[in-house]
Amino acid sequence: MNQITFHIEDPPPSANTIWRTYKGRTVKSAEYQAWLVKAGWEVKAQAKGFKLPDPSYWSTKLYLPRRKTRVDVDNCAKGAHDLLKTLGIVPDDRFLVRTTQLYWTGDTFKIEITGERLEDWLPIMNPSRDVERRLRSAGG
Repeated sequence: MNQITFHIEDPPPSANTIWRTYKGRTVKSAEYQAWLVKAGWEVKAQAKGFKLPDPSYWSTKLYLPRRKTRVDVDNCAKGAHDLLKTLGIVPDDRFLVRTTQLYWTGDTFKIEITGERLEDWLPIMNPSRDVERRLRSAGG
């Protein structure tokens, strides 16, 4: 089972603020774009080549520093998962099988990523034959 933990100085902006409408189009907010860049550099510095096979089932545990933010605990997952996918650390979030979100007393936003055992999730996720074949060949 593959596992890694990342510490990011600031948590993502609330899911309520990551998208804005501009001239009739939905775009990432400036705050969210700035966070993606800053957090992206922090994660890259810690990743040291870590990457889950694509495809593979995976889960996260997100620790939100209560002292640093008033963001609701359930509003940080979208930004965190999109960051990890954009950086190529995890496969598409359609393979995400579990997320635990909690406050903690630390000073950083912490993301624990775990590659899940294929045998535990195949009966539940019931993928197509093609996806199951790809999962097995990827070792996920």
